[in-house]
Amino acid sequence: MPEPPHEKPRMHNVLPNSRAYIYHVGKHARRIGVDIRTGTRATRFLVEGGRVTGAACDGPDGPIVFMPVQPSLPAAITRLTKS
Repeated sequence: MPEPPHEKPRMHNVLPNSRAYIYHVGKHARRIGVDIRTGTRATRFLVEGGRVTGAACDGPDGPIVFMPVQPSLPAAITRLTKS
């Protein structure tokens, strides 16, 4: 049965299962140099010229700012100190 506003039933399956999807996305991300951080929550995005250029995060060891050194390079990590 279709769900409004669609005229046809829709279902988006990840095969063989959803774990396969995240495995392959993570594998590709690591291959291209993405720094994957778990246990880290983005508190705000840093925007310049209408584009996201970094992220301020709360990590397990305190606040962190991730900003790319150059668009083609992985992000540099800056540890913030509380003043």
